[in-house]
Amino acid sequence: MNESSLRWRARIGSLKWISLIVIILAGIGLIYAISELLTAIKNPTEPRTVNIEQIVTGDIGSNQYVTLEGFAMYDTGYEETEDNVPVATYFLLVDDITGHVLVVKASEIYIDDREMDWITLAGMTHKTSPELKELIQSDTVYFEEAGFYTTADFYLAEGDTPSGLAQSLFLSASLAAVVVLSAIPFFYPTTVFLPKPVEMVTTDSVRTDKKAGNLKATGRFLQLKKVEPSLELGKRRQKFTNAVANVVPLDQGDLMIYIHHVVRYNFIAVSKTHWGVFLNSRNVSVVEPGVQLGWTDRPSVQFSYTSGEGKSETLLLSFDHASDQAAFIKLLREKNLKVGSGIASQAFL
Repeated sequence: MNESSLRWRARIGSLKWISLIVIILAGIGLIYAISELLTAIKNPTEPRTVNIEQIVTGDIGSNQYVTLEGFAMYDTGYEETEDNVPVATYFLLVDDITGHVLVVKASEIYIDDREMDWITLAGMTHKTSPELKELIQSDTVYFEEAGFYTTADFYLAEGDTPSGLAQSLFLSASLAAVVVLSAIPFFYPTTVFLPKPVEMVTTDSVRTDKKAGNLKATGRFLQLKKVEPSLELGKRRQKFTNAVANVVPLDQGDLMIYIHHVVRYNFIAVSKTHWGVFLNSRNVSVVEPGVQLGWTDRPSVQFSYTSGEGKSETLLLSFDHASDQAAFIKLLREKNLKVGSGIASQAFL
């Protein structure tokens, strides 16, 4: 596999968090689209003729496209507001023969100019919101005292129609395709390391703007219960990816790759933990220079080593600049760690 292909594998794999957000949003939309599709499938193109009693008694459920008759009482009903601004108006549709009343959401907000009359209207039945349901239930006793019966479970949306079958099918298929395509990054590695010989560093290319955060680490780290005044090791291990790290020389030629992990909530630190990987000539088997591929390639060094539990582990350290990599490799050689030539096969993390 050539370098360009590996680089694009790394770039696609780095999109996992974005893909997760897209999957969640598209999944929510897909649930709605499937609901609309099912509604379109079970509803005919023309509204079904029913009466108010059938809806009030529950014979007609929600998401049904119907037409019915009744006496419209536009001056009695409910008003929905947001920030004291009307956003919807509900009136009562009465069948004075059977004594049943249905709440209808008007197709327009302002209905003051409508005249109360016996009307025929078409629309979709829907489940009432908790707020509207509570209002209807609070008025039920007044309806019953007047000899009328209603339901707080459903209302009729005047003029509402089911989505077209073809439109709902296209929307569902499109969102399903988005979900599937967004899952692709999860099949690619997050980190791709390509061994390469160390770049020649000249005096002109050596960085003079050294700053904290130029080293990033990917691998499993051991929790440190305490770092001062002496190190105290814990038992937990945690995987980090591209975490800001530091190199801490220890006694007897050991190196510690150290992470100070801070969890923040609303810019306030709520958790601080310490993590480390210990490297020396005894537990490190392979040290390979190269690059961590991605949207921006980073000079890197990869370690194959044995953890304290005897497990084989891989640690990848990447740098902002080739001079940082060269300086680190020089430190490794001073610690008697043998650094490879950078011509081994690529590795995925």
